[in-house]
Amino acid sequence: MDRGDLVIEFEDLDDNDAVHVSATDTSFASSDIIEIDTVKNGKLVITADKLRNLVNGPVTLLLSKETEKVIKNSINEHGRITVSYGLKRQFELENPDAP
Repeated sequence: MDRGDLVIEFEDLDDNDAVHVSATDTSFASSDIIEIDTVKNGKLVITADKLRNLVNGPVTLLLSKETEKVIKNSINEHGRITVSYGLKRQFELENPDAP
């Protein structure tokens, strides 16, 4: 994959849904991408500027989202259900100008 914007499309997420993004490479010296970003128009964009923090080579991308629902029943007891979603992908990041 080259170093242009990385655009990830989602079908079932709403605009402004928060997604935890983690992109790590194999270099100790580089600054990994670890942030919470928002979905806009069904897309999450990791900009080319952010990808510059990573070195060429293998990259592990982790995307996660949690939803929480309050449960109420008829005897005034309450609870919560939390659902976690996760996606993990690996790819090779390369500089398009490299020989």
